[in-house]
Amino acid sequence: MGAAWYALYFVLGLLCYLYFIKVYFYLLSKNKLIAKKVNIKNQKFLWGEESYWTNNKLYMAKNIFLKRKTILTKKFHKNTVKTFFIVSGRMDLFVEKGNSSHVIKLFVDDAYEIYPETSYSISAITDVKYIEVSNYVANDTYSHKKKENDRQRYRNFTRKNN
Repeated sequence: MGAAWYALYFVLGLLCYLYFIKVYFYLLSKNKLIAKKVNIKNQKFLWGEESYWTNNKLYMAKNIFLKRKTILTKKFHKNTVKTFFIVSGRMDLFVEKGNSSHVIKLFVDDAYEIYPETSYSISAITDVKYIEVSNYVANDTYSHKKKENDRQRYRNFTRKNN
């Protein structure tokens, strides 16, 4: 009986694969699958600059430049997963979930993921450039209101742990 199930799964998988190929070539023949140039959206801020190079219904990606000694407001996402990749410079990532909090020191070529329901803040130790990629979830960013308290809390935490 086990071998029959494997054979059935194999045949069903093969049929799905062949159907996918058929649809793919149909769309390709009708010019439905195309590539397009992306318009990069640049935004300048007091703390640095953001360049969105893709923002669609599946994911979002942007290059971010932070000036040294910048501390960004603490943020929180209910459903978004974010990944940071450091291109140049050095930054500290302050993360907390529940009663647990950590400072992660990130250097060039480091990558780090932030999972949903985790508060985080970024502190640029030097001028830093990084790439941020995340799944797209509309209206999922929550900033904490007490920015100055966040900064003082971050400074106190880093002093204790350095």
